[in-house]
Amino acid sequence: EPLVIGYGRSEEGSSTMIPYNMEGRENTIGIPLPGVKAKIVDASNLKDIEQVPGAKGEILVNTCVHPMYHSYLGPYNKPAYHDGSIQDENGEVWARPQDIATIKELPNGEYSYLAEGRAHDYVERQGQKYYLFDLKEKLSNIKGIQECEVLSIPNKDDDYITARVVPTNEYKGQNENLIHQIHKSSELIDAVKFYDRFGINATSGKCDTPAMKLEMDGFYSYHNGTIMETSFENKLDKTIIKRTKKM
Repeated sequence: EPLVIGYGRSEEGSSTMIPYNMEGRENTIGIPLPGVKAKIVDASNLKDIEQVPGAKGEILVNTCVHPMYHSYLGPYNKPAYHDGSIQDENGEVWARPQDIATIKELPNGEYSYLAEGRAHDYVERQGQKYYLFDLKEKLSNIKGIQECEVLSIPNKDDDYITARVVPTNEYKGQNENLIHQIHKSSELIDAVKFYDRFGINATSGKCDTPAMKLEMDGFYSYHNGTIMETSFENKLDKTIIKRTKKM
């Protein structure tokens, strides 16, 4: 049977949406339950956009029937914004899970929602937002990559974007080939690091990305047509990238 994933935020969980009549796909949310409304808004200003298949933006959720929402929304349609909920032009209060999602139309005509990633998980370059989960999906389609994570390393100016990669067995030892493919797929990637496997966080049981974000050595970067051994270093109030020698 295909695996479908219910809504991931524990506070909202299965009280808002359920995967039903859907094919298996990573990041499946599903359709709103009775008494629950959802909509996609522009992620840059939280304004309404046309609710059509393919629409992508920040997802908002509204309900008047589920008790667990009382702590979030307070009395129905009364402002209670300690969690970042917003009130729209019609006076309705919407909870902000702070996820980016896409609308998909099901065969029966209902709209389902696919969670793409966290709304704050982006890096800005020259005033444009690049979501890291979009880059991850792009790199995941490269032949030879079994698993990947795209993580930022904070910097005073523009954050660095790094790809963390577990090669397939067939491509182990072909790091140079994979670096070329990654650079060809997205020139936004500043550095790449390879792993035999990703570590698992003992608390969450998921890939230990918090620990990976602290790693500053063991990277490779594509610089002026050459692959260089690369590390990062915190210096005063910024992070610098250090390229030492050719791969």
